[in-house]
Amino acid sequence: MRYQFNGVPYDVNNLLSTLFTNPSGSAPFTFTIAGDREHGLPPLYNNDWHDFEPRIGFAWYPFKQGKTSIRASYGTFDDRVFGQLLGLTRGNPPFQQIFFAPTFNPMAGGPAVSTLPLPPTLTATAVVNNEAGNFPFLVDPHLRMPYSQNWNLGVQESPFPTLLIEVDYVGSKGIRLLRVIDGNPPQPNLVAQLEAFCVPTNPANSFPSGQCDQRTLQFNNLYFGAESGVLPFDAVNNNAFLHAAFFTGAASSIYHALQVNITKRLSRGLAIQGAYTWSHAIDNSSDPMVPTAGNQEFPRNSFDLAAERGNSDFDVRQRLVVNYTWEIPVGRGHSHMADGPAGKILEGWQVAGIATFSSGLPFDIFTDLDTAHVGEIQRPDFSPAGIPAPVGSPRTQTGPNLGFFPNPPFGRGGDLGRNRFRGPRYQQLGHGFAEDYPHLRTPRSGIPNGGLQSFQPHSVQPARESHVQSGHLWTIDLRSEACRWNLRRTANPVRHETHILKAFDIEGSQAGGLLASRRNFAARGVPAKARIRSQDRPYMGVAGWRVSFADPTRK
Repeated sequence: MRYQFNGVPYDVNNLLSTLFTNPSGSAPFTFTIAGDREHGLPPLYNNDWHDFEPRIGFAWYPFKQGKTSIRASYGTFDDRVFGQLLGLTRGNPPFQQIFFAPTFNPMAGGPAVSTLPLPPTLTATAVVNNEAGNFPFLVDPHLRMPYSQNWNLGVQESPFPTLLIEVDYVGSKGIRLLRVIDGNPPQPNLVAQLEAFCVPTNPANSFPSGQCDQRTLQFNNLYFGAESGVLPFDAVNNNAFLHAAFFTGAASSIYHALQVNITKRLSRGLAIQGAYTWSHAIDNSSDPMVPTAGNQEFPRNSFDLAAERGNSDFDVRQRLVVNYTWEIPVGRGHSHMADGPAGKILEGWQVAGIATFSSGLPFDIFTDLDTAHVGEIQRPDFSPAGIPAPVGSPRTQTGPNLGFFPNPPFGRGGDLGRNRFRGPRYQQLGHGFAEDYPHLRTPRSGIPNGGLQSFQPHSVQPARESHVQSGHLWTIDLRSEACRWNLRRTANPVRHETHILKAFDIEGSQAGGLLASRRNFAARGVPAKARIRSQDRPYMGVAGWRVSFADPTRK
């Protein structure tokens, strides 16, 4: 069991500002400087005291020969809010003032840019009134820390001393993941009233620019249609904010993967390794800050996040990577050209290569219309029976023909799901040659694997990104592990012990000492059968606790 408390970050100079009221309510709004409670300032969001992280795992050698192992583990892992997100709140009032004026709008017939007045002198204020058109960055004051549940089940088989086969099922589920939504979206009830008003048969539908229709109910007109003289009223409760980036834990994800690894260790001058992954990643938001190229920051409808569930932006269904190293059998110690100048020249040459084959990444498709009347461009309909559009370069055509994606009718979004189609496959091949000069080699120490690694325990360092501090951080670890060795007829005991330690997630400093003691036996040349008698079944137990505390305000 692990418990970790992540304190709320703050700026040491008190330069973070946020809004603790509903941004889609009624104006005016007053921003509040957020900071450390010890300085009398409210935090950006409430502390989350529920970050318990249970973990369990096991490793089992069913045939007691050291050639087959079965491993499984499960654990929860908490995340924390990162500094870039919090740094955006330094752009809110009163630290930054924005002048807003309606610009040229072809649909609304607004004034040309050349006729707009010069911006006036602005005074720093924390109050934002209607028609300000501000775009704030806000953090949910009731934010809970995101976390994931990870699990895996794997089988490893070593039929020969130089061959290792591993098959694993890996899963992960993300909960309360960070994502951004529109904090001040058009209100459905007001949009419905405008849809009923903007019809040709309505006698009250008359404006200097003409009648409003369904095409009028798009984008900024939903926020400033009344002020621009094209709508009877706005579709939002306030236009102090022209949208609002509201970060909250409303996203989720799921990942399943089959992973196959085959490794042929170096023997007779040849080493080959292959790794294949068949996976599927699904979520309703892949990045809380920067959308994938060609994608959008906000959901298509902030009131319907379920419609955003689809293939993750980074979802790669299949991926195969193969690498090899081959020592050309020429020169001293080999059967070919062991003597003579040609053997000396060609001696020590190696050929190495790597090949990567990957399926394409998914991509999203959008129209240029706000047919759903939510202030955002929408996805199209998908009609495979549509009329194909002319293609200028068929060799570079990706996905279905553009003619299969008609605009949906006004009043709803398209029926095409998120990240429905995929880009081209990815293939990369690389090969190289290298020569190892035997007379320049460093003498070996006689210790297997070139020596013993020095493991250092983890340390906690205070965050130093700009002026945003990480807050208080507590970590409590309660551990109880037990491992059992069965080393009879085991060609590589260190390798098997390493897998046991990984399965139980033993700290690096503990693992280093345990493995070092085993390697010392190997360094003395003691045979494996002599180290542990056939009837021995030694156990290793690790139990203890650790508490670490970091206060970034103290050095």
